[in-house]
Amino acid sequence: MALWKILKDKKVTAVFNGHEHIQSRRKVDGVHQFVIGNTDSFDHDLPKAGVADYSYRVRTLRPGGSLTAKEVTVKIYSVDGNQLDSFKLPS
Repeated sequence: MALWKILKDKKVTAVFNGHEHIQSRRKVDGVHQFVIGNTDSFDHDLPKAGVADYSYRVRTLRPGGSLTAKEVTVKIYSVDGNQLDSFKLPS
């Protein structure tokens, strides 16, 4: 797809987006894609097996993480504070 080629050519490390009402993480042509749904809307189906490295279907969740000069860590928490996923972006 043209978008992923542009992102790869520009050496983009990660893309963050929402709208799917789920949380998932996958790597597309070397670019990490994070889908972070944070809503009380209806649930959507999770990606098919093998499409995402991690996925979770919830009605609400909360993104978090840390950023330093040398690394980025993305963490996803349930609304009650339980950590669901943690991923360190390669530097």
